[in-house]
Formats: sequence, C-alpha cells, structure tokens
Amino acid sequence: MNLSPLRAGTRTRRATATGVGLALAVGALLGAGTALPASADNSRDVNVQTSAIDWQTLNTTTGILYNARPHRINPDITGWTDAAFNRFGHLALTEGDRSWEFSASTTDLNLNEGGTSTLTLTGNTGTELYGNFTVKLVLTFQGNYGRWSYSITGGNTANVTSTLFANLGSDQSTHTEQKGNTLIAWDGPELFSPVLGFAVDTNGSAPTFTPDAAFPSNISIATTGASTFTTTVLVQDYVAGFESSQQAALDFVRDTLPALKRHFGETTGVQDSLIPLTGTTVDANVAISQDLEASFDQRLIDFHYFAHPTYKPVIHVGTLPAGLQLTATDNLEPEFPALAARAAGDQPVAPMTFTLSGTATTPGVYTVPVTVYLIERDPQAPMNLDALRAVPAVNNEDQPGTNPLDTSVTITVKARAVDPTATPSPTASAPASSTPTASAPAAPTGTASPSAHAPVVAGGTLAHTGENAAGFALPIGALIALGAVLFIGGRRRRAVS
Repeated sequence: MNLSPLRAGTRTRRATATGVGLALAVGALLGAGTALPASADNSRDVNVQTSAIDWQTLNTTTGILYNARPHRINPDITGWTDAAFNRFGHLALTEGDRSWEFSASTTDLNLNEGGTSTLTLTGNTGTELYGNFTVKLVLTFQGNYGRWSYSITGGNTANVTSTLFANLGSDQSTHTEQKGNTLIAWDGPELFSPVLGFAVDTNGSAPTFTPDAAFPSNISIATTGASTFTTTVLVQDYVAGFESSQQAALDFVRDTLPALKRHFGETTGVQDSLIPLTGTTVDANVAISQDLEASFDQRLIDFHYFAHPTYKPVIHVGTLPAGLQLTATDNLEPEFPALAARAAGDQPVAPMTFTLSGTATTPGVYTVPVTVYLIERDPQAPMNLDALRAVPAVNNEDQPGTNPLDTSVTITVKARAVDPTATPSPTASAPASSTPTASAPAAPTGTASPSAHAPVVAGGTLAHTGENAAGFALPIGALIALGAVLFIGGRRRRAVS
C-alpha cells in the first residue's frame, strides 16, 4: 500500500478518496450551497484554537464560522476528520415582509489559545425591521464545544423569527437525526467529516431544524418570538474510514446532547478504543518493570499504521501514580512489504510494547489516559528494517503529530502488608531485661482512590503549530480505498503478552 501523505485541512484527501468525478460533483454541490444568505462583509477573520478543536476562519463582524477540525494543542496532534463546516452561524431576523442579517457595530474579542475564548458582537436592526432591535451575540469556544448565544432587546419580538443557517462540510453525504431541541449530523458513506451535535435553547417557539431537500448539508435552525436564542455545537473526532469508530462517536454524542450544558467545555478524544490495555496491580514501594498486555485492532495492522516508512507511533500519557513511568517501544511490524517480507512460519511481531516501570508510592486505583499517535520519522534514517526497529518510540512533544488513538489503563497500587511475625529490635534506651516491643499489626490493603485525574485528552497552552502539523495527516483516500479489506468480514486481533 502506498501511503503518500496529503495535506490535512483541505479537500484534497476527499478528492483522492472518491475520485475526480465525485470531486467535481462535490464542487458543484458546494456552488449550489451558496443559496444560503450571502454576506458582503470583509472584516477581520480569526482562528480560535481550544484544547481539542481548531475553529477556523471566524468572522468578527458576522459571527460566521467557515470550518472546524479536530486538532489538539497539548501535545500538538491533528485529528483524523476534517471539514466540519463550509459555513455556520449566519443569523437572519425576519418580521413580516422585512428581514435583517446580523452584522455587528461593536466587537470584543478575547482569544485564549488552548483555553476558553470569547467573542462578543453587538448590532442593531435600525430601520430594516418594523421594530428597532439591538442584537447581542456572545460566542464561546472551549474544549470540543462552541456556543452561539443571541439576545434580542428593544422591542416586542412576538412576530420576529430568528433563523441560524448552517452549511455542513459533509455535503451530499450528510445524514441527520433530530430529537426535541437537538440534532445530530454525520458524514455517511465517506466517513470523513466529524460527528456534530447541536442543542438549541430559546424562550421562543420550539426550535425547528430544516435540512434543504436538495442539499441536506444546508440546514436552518429557527424560532419565533424569542428574545434569547442559543445554539451549542459539539465536534467529535473518530478514526476516519472506520465505521465502528464513527458509530462510537455517534453513540457518545447521542448520550451527551441531553446534558450538553453540563458537559460544555469538556475535551474528548476518539471514543473507539482500538488499542485496549489490560489493567495491572502493583505493590507500593516495590520497584517494578513490566510490560502491559495490549491488543491491536487488526484493521490498524492491515493499514500499516504502525509500520509506515515516514511515520512512527509514539505515546502521550496522562497522570500516572506517583513514582511510575509508562513508556512504549515501536517494534515496527515487519509485515510492511517495502521494508521486509516475513519468512514463512514466523510469529507476528506486536506493533508496540508498553512498559510500566518505577516505584509507586501512593495506594489507590488510577485510570490513566494514553494516546498513541504518529510523528514523522527522521528523514535521514536509513530505510532498512533493522535500523528502523532500533529507533525507540521516544517523543519530543514539541514535534507535531497526527492520527490519535485514545485508550486507557487502570493501575491499582496496593499497600504492602507488614509481616506479623517480624519482631523489631529493642530500643536503645530500654534495659536489657525489658520485653521487646510488640510487632506492628498488618496494614490493610489500600482501597482509597485518589481524586479524579486528567480527562481522556488533556488541554494545555503549548504554542499552536497546527498549520505545520497539517501536512502529516495520513490520506483518508487510502482508508476508503481499503473499504472491502477493512470492513467486510471479521478480523482477528493480536494480543501482546
């Protein structure tokens, strides 16, 4: 398989995956999609980087966003999916036969890279409607979430309809599912765009979600009589091209939407654990060095995720029990034909080995998030199997990466019981004839769990180098081209002892 990386953040990968003919068709559909209200505004555009999403090309006068893609900032990892939106957040107010498109006269921008960013915009309808209304928009971006919150003051809004327009990046592949005031949207056969969740809160009429009959990616969200109108968006990554991973993302978004206010701002990673790690138990204050049991989804091995000549897998580890370290060795699966042919009868090599070492000091039960992802190999490294396998999976987390796989491991640290038969020596101050001090009773096994640790994906404040990192993403075209191999028939998994 030829895995020539294509630049992420563009439609090149989609064109490769679907062929020139479909790419032209998508282009035509995007052209047709301009039936959405157009804005002649040429004001400043900014990118907003949270801990998990790069919200791209946000207009600071209209509040319109032109794309969002999964991109983590600590460490710098470009996600699998792309093209969440072509355009989202265009607000129009109508009153009778009159209409007004939101445009701000005042702007207050507060960018906090990796944290919470806000944009406050205020505009006035003037004489465009029958009433004179002041419209304030507060946009908030945090974690995997974005929120467009409008307030309308200055008159009676009973006959005013507020409509928010969206044009999703999944284009003609868009599928939607509405339930109450929520909507889920996903990319159908292409498995390319993120799963999106929308939740609407308003004091007006119940919100309606209306996909365009001809272009399902064009969706309008409307309410009448509202003085407050808030739409919250959740952008969820998955392993693009893997239907099971998209399904896990869909299940996660469905479960999250009913309580979106409570979850707003959280950082979430890929929900489908394709590299499950078996938990382990260690004794406190005892030095260890042991390999963890791991399983590797066969589709990743078939895809040569672990054996690409240009990239190597590395790991990012969350909060471990004090005194322990978790490292990984890149074993470079030798099935990759460009590197070596496995001799008949040889046993397969585990793609990676995870080693837990050190001396734990604090008893408890710890769930530790682990992310496997790819960074570019040294371009000067010799292209032979022995030399590449000698390169350890040591990661400089300042180096941009791509294609994350999230998993976790549960580590139980037990307190060591004291031997009840041991008899301590008499103290120096005791007379020789005195009875020795009674031995200490056995200490109970530690069962208390420490406070909650880092989430599946930790936020951070590292410098954003996502634009440079984008060039490292693997081609989704290669995944789609392997559809028959990756999705048809049961595939075996390999376990590492």
